[in-house]
Amino acid sequence: MGRRKIKMEQVQDTNTKQVTFSKRRLGLFKKASELATLCNAEVGIVVFSPGNKPYSFGKPDFDLIADRFKNESEESDSGETSSGRKRAIQEKKICKRLNSIIEQTEAEKKEAEDLQKWLESADEERFNKPI
Repeated sequence: MGRRKIKMEQVQDTNTKQVTFSKRRLGLFKKASELATLCNAEVGIVVFSPGNKPYSFGKPDFDLIADRFKNESEESDSGETSSGRKRAIQEKKICKRLNSIIEQTEAEKKEAEDLQKWLESADEERFNKPI
């Protein structure tokens, strides 16, 4: 027994439509996974069921791919180049890290001042005690 060729026309029965969607969705996701693995490609797919429920697949992660796709379409609208966008992202990361280091340094300076005050008050108490 071989496989029969399925005529490409819209399925009318709702139960059959749902079963067909589920099977084909899994097959589509499997093919996308194979493509990503074999070609080291980033793949993102969104399909909507007959009941209008979204299903997504992404390798390595759908959200990352969707954000990248969204940002690239915004870049083409603004005329910004991909390398310019990457540089801007790197600059934001560096600024964020620098601000974090500055905040940490200020907190450590305050802690050092508090410790110095504590040491000075402790010394005064030791010298003012009767022997």
